[in-house]
Amino acid sequence: MPPHRQPTLNPLQRLAASALNKIEKSLILEQENKHPLPKTVDPEIQLSDNYAPVQEHLVQTGLEIIGEIPTGLHGVYVRNGANPMIPPSGAHHLFDGDGMIHAVKLGPGKQASYCCRFTQANRLVQEYAAGRNLFPKPVGELHGRTGLVRIGLFYARAALGLVDPARGVGVASAGLVYFNGRLLAMSEDDLPYHVKINGGDDLETIGRFDFDGQVNCPLIAHPKVDSNTGDLHTLSYDVLSKPYLKYFRFDKWGRKSREVPVSLPQPTMIHDFALTQNFIVIPDNQIVFKLSEMVRGGSPLMFDPNKRARFGVLPKDDTNGSRIQWIEVPNSFCFHFMNAWEENEGKHVVILGSCMSPPDSIFNEPDPN
Repeated sequence: MPPHRQPTLNPLQRLAASALNKIEKSLILEQENKHPLPKTVDPEIQLSDNYAPVQEHLVQTGLEIIGEIPTGLHGVYVRNGANPMIPPSGAHHLFDGDGMIHAVKLGPGKQASYCCRFTQANRLVQEYAAGRNLFPKPVGELHGRTGLVRIGLFYARAALGLVDPARGVGVASAGLVYFNGRLLAMSEDDLPYHVKINGGDDLETIGRFDFDGQVNCPLIAHPKVDSNTGDLHTLSYDVLSKPYLKYFRFDKWGRKSREVPVSLPQPTMIHDFALTQNFIVIPDNQIVFKLSEMVRGGSPLMFDPNKRARFGVLPKDDTNGSRIQWIEVPNSFCFHFMNAWEENEGKHVVILGSCMSPPDSIFNEPDPN
């Protein structure tokens, strides 16, 4: 990335920025330093070993190849992940880092190259220019009363022009999908970002992508491309207002053909879903959003033991969500899906997923009782 370019602030903004920084230090950072952080948000744990941050690497060509690259294997393998550019000042969860894409180009012949680049999300660009963290980390920092203070400080900075959330708040650090000639970097707190593979080697962020003005809400981390039709299927969840979930479908040319509300009784974290020839399989699990928990000192992302997990089977041709069938699967939390298919002429749907137990193990420390 280029050298820091500090934003130009007027005297009032500089004074306000200094005052807000002091409030943040006294009300949040000093308070957090007095108490040990839970393991799930302790940066000493979350950013250690294989999860330690790495720097950008320019294109490296002529890499040593052990063995042989199979004949006909010619293309670029890309992987996305969270990688904080600026060290966290306080609590940090594995999911909170900035998006970084790693690219390995193979072939033709015995050639291989590698590079990794930060996705230039608007959030990262603004924090890089300021040289500090400005946006609250949605998993690591939004806990309890200090989380509420962080939200208040963020909106105060936005009102004073010190930060601009209108250009996007996401980190584009989770999934990747190649659709309609575009590589899209996903995170469920924002729209995707279009990233271009330049010359088959390097990576360039083109910008935030709203499907040519057809979408104005965040999309989940793992959309699906139908290998038969080329259509893209995805979901969007809302933590504040109904409908808490929507299903979107785009044809292979990128034109939106479906926007279907899915009725949920409460906002739920839906990170992935499954796709078959005729159905969308939606997990409605026990990890839910309850913002009121912050007032009581807890996390807004929590396990609800009173809720029964279930799967919704939605026909692809349903236009209003009325034909969805819900099947209860008690005490099941599938975070990712590996495959899905239909049997018995579409009367049965089989899904393969990775389950976590307890469901909130990556978000909250287990209760010792």
